[in-house]
Amino acid sequence: MVRNFLAPAAIYLIASSNAVDSLAQLSVMHTKESKRRASPHMHQPVMSNEFVIDFLNHFEALARKKNFDLVADMVHERAIFRFNDGDFVGRPAIRAAFEKTWASSSGTPEQEKFYLSDIVVVATDTSSAAATYNWNWEGISQGKSFRIQGRGTRLLVREGDRCQIIHEHLSRMPKP
Repeated sequence: MVRNFLAPAAIYLIASSNAVDSLAQLSVMHTKESKRRASPHMHQPVMSNEFVIDFLNHFEALARKKNFDLVADMVHERAIFRFNDGDFVGRPAIRAAFEKTWASSSGTPEQEKFYLSDIVVVATDTSSAAATYNWNWEGISQGKSFRIQGRGTRLLVREGDRCQIIHEHLSRMPKP
């Protein structure tokens, strides 16, 4: 069972999994570091649901171009991305995972489409947000059409005017 609690500067996820506990600890460490560096006179508004959804869709629009340089600044340097084929920690490992996936499909960006649907912004505050969604990937690979669907969760952090993905977890839809 997972319960979300919104704290003033971080989202704490409480679950039975050690991985989730580790992610919560990373969020706490990130929050403490952000507070240490922040000016006491700085005040940021809470991230709106619209902002979070626009950020997620913008990331996907850039990622469709299959050039990680276009999205690199949107991925936190210490981000953790969890996919079916493994965990990727840090921007270089995440870049390698994206580039491996892009290289495995023979379709051009115009022949493939990866997009999000059913986005639900779970929680926001001034420096973080969490959202869940369904992801959809369809196109042509090795001359055959494909369609894969799954579920995802992203955690965003904001430092100053910069918003980045600190965690992403994607998995395929469960079989009926």
